[in-house]
Amino acid sequence: MQPQSKDAPNNPSGIIPCKKCKSMPTAGLTCIKCNSLSHPSCVKLLKNIQYLSETTIICCENADNVKSAPSQFKKMELSTEDIEDFVKKITLPLVQQIEMLRNEVRDLKDSNLELVRLLTLNNPGVPVPVKCTFPHYQPLITKPSVNCNELLQVEKTRERTPALQKNNLNCQERNGDIKTDKKACQQQPSTCESSDEESKSCDLIENPWTEQRTRRNRRDLKILRKEVLPTNNTNDNNSKENSGRVQKPRQNRKQRASTITGTLQVNDNLGFCSNYVKRAWYYVGKVNKNVDTTVIKSYIASKLSSEDVIVDNLNLQGTTYDAYKVGVNFRFKDDLLKEDFWPQGVCVRRFNFPRNNFLGKIPTTEATSV
Repeated sequence: MQPQSKDAPNNPSGIIPCKKCKSMPTAGLTCIKCNSLSHPSCVKLLKNIQYLSETTIICCENADNVKSAPSQFKKMELSTEDIEDFVKKITLPLVQQIEMLRNEVRDLKDSNLELVRLLTLNNPGVPVPVKCTFPHYQPLITKPSVNCNELLQVEKTRERTPALQKNNLNCQERNGDIKTDKKACQQQPSTCESSDEESKSCDLIENPWTEQRTRRNRRDLKILRKEVLPTNNTNDNNSKENSGRVQKPRQNRKQRASTITGTLQVNDNLGFCSNYVKRAWYYVGKVNKNVDTTVIKSYIASKLSSEDVIVDNLNLQGTTYDAYKVGVNFRFKDDLLKEDFWPQGVCVRRFNFPRNNFLGKIPTTEATSV
């Protein structure tokens, strides 16, 4: 058969369309065996092509015969029942897998509900059975018997370990057990770094008294550390500022509250009687000018029936009235603070001793006894 490349559209009865794109080309390459007309671009995509000339090829030698295609299409013409059977055969494994997954999910849901019910109980250590047939699950799961409060206590103790160690070191320094030296500490290797953290926490738990630090202990430690070293300055004016000093701690309030003073009048021949008289000092103001101290002293002595009264003029300047400092026995301290004890217009209050010298040298015994 002679090739018909350009006359193929005029005689389409024995020409087969292009094997690649399945369309009828107007011109192209013709196979001498199967009489198929193909596009030049489609021929490049086919396999095992033999070029005979510019217009003829052989494309159907290796089981690519186009003439056998209609028989294959005839075999694929199946009925609906055959198609349904074929689909069921393909989908049967999928259906079985889906059913197996549903059963697995159902078993997991039941086991989770049982776990929730048993874990909400107050009995620690109750065995929780898990009904499951899968190999990657354990047969039994037990609730841990560790209390949450214990875990929190251990964590807090570990966090407070550095602070407790510092407090323990401060206590030892205050009691004189150890003497710290910064240079020696820098030269010697630290033993705290090599020790185990768990042993530290255990020691701190066994000795809880190190945590209890009273306010007084902290104050005493601060006072002991507050020392000013003297400088090399030889000036006499700055000797007081440069001298070392240590602040004296305050007296304990409980000790002062438990102190009493004897009032029994005994014979002086015993030898241990005290001549000290505790006095209460008052400020008496708004008194008329030019009033003698003997007048005020005689007035107070007549009201108290006691001659042991001290009256000093304060010598105020630039005022229209005078003021006095009055000292009486301490047992009359409440009598002088009554309103009906003094004349009208006189003001009386507790006398506050100034820091500087006032009226000459003020006796320190009366100042401390007020």
